[in-house]
Amino acid sequence: MSRRWIDANIIANVTEVPEELKDLASLMKSVPNFNKVDGAKKVYSRKEYIILAVKNGYIVYNTLKPFEKSHTHIRSFNMSKTIIENCINKRTPKTNNLYLLESHIRISTDKKYIKLVEELIEAKKSKDKLKYRNKNINSKKK
Repeated sequence: MSRRWIDANIIANVTEVPEELKDLASLMKSVPNFNKVDGAKKVYSRKEYIILAVKNGYIVYNTLKPFEKSHTHIRSFNMSKTIIENCINKRTPKTNNLYLLESHIRISTDKKYIKLVEELIEAKKSKDKLKYRNKNINSKKK
């Protein structure tokens, strides 16, 4: 089998980016669905919510709000999807984790739902600790 050689200039012309496209690079980076961080990749989207895969976890982002105020960092992809589903369907979160409850507030746009989750957070914070204490009967205090 003989090898076929290709002129290097033909390959170079194909791989060069035209100047008019280079000017649009900054515009593309400002669009919310475009990769904002090195290595960020859009892996899921539903309605106005997207999930970006980053170095160690995922970013859940609501495209209707500014990025600084409407994103949250989550380690698990399934938890990211659950947060989005809860916000879309206005479901009460089952978690006791305050960080995840705050995440629901950050990415939601519905005022009623935000108030519901805030009340849930207040209830979790004000919940009294268990007053039961296991006494050691065999120990003697002197």
